[in-house]
Amino acid sequence: ASSQSRVSLIKGHSTVPLRYFPKLVSAEIKKEISLLFPDDTESFIRSLLLGDKTDLYNDVSLYQSMSRAGLMHAVAVSGLHISFLAGAVIFIFGRTGKASLFSIAIVWLFVLVSGAPASAVRAAVMISVLLLAPVLKRQNDPVTSLSFALLLLLAANPYAATGIGLQLSFSAMAGILLVSPVFEGFAGPLRS
Repeated sequence: ASSQSRVSLIKGHSTVPLRYFPKLVSAEIKKEISLLFPDDTESFIRSLLLGDKTDLYNDVSLYQSMSRAGLMHAVAVSGLHISFLAGAVIFIFGRTGKASLFSIAIVWLFVLVSGAPASAVRAAVMISVLLLAPVLKRQNDPVTSLSFALLLLLAANPYAATGIGLQLSFSAMAGILLVSPVFEGFAGPLRS
């Protein structure tokens, strides 16, 4: 036996090194999807839940239909998936420090299980920073969180700044954060 950390959390599997655990979870989820969904929707569900678009690309008619409808982004694991997941955990367990930490752990497990695409990593970094602020007794400032997430990603890989995905993600979030107060100002008189 090696000195590596090993896990045996899934029934029917022998112990495996911890680094392979996300792949094992992903394989188990894919098996369950195959059992639960018919053949014509299995590839869509797998890509929607795990970001695995291998079979989706093989189904030419489904791929073309989704591309024409502009829905291919919905099956790319990104901020949408991460925010729904974190929001669901917070909704279920409440806005506590423990729930925030649990949510961060679940988000990062999901990122690893889905293969850690760049869009999911960016979203996970940002949501982690946002959820850690109250735990660390800091004020939650979305613009600072966005800037810190960008700093962390660029510290890890400065060349990521040239990637269009990073540019679009952070530009979109910056736009949302900077423009939403204007719309909230317009909605204020409508509420009263």
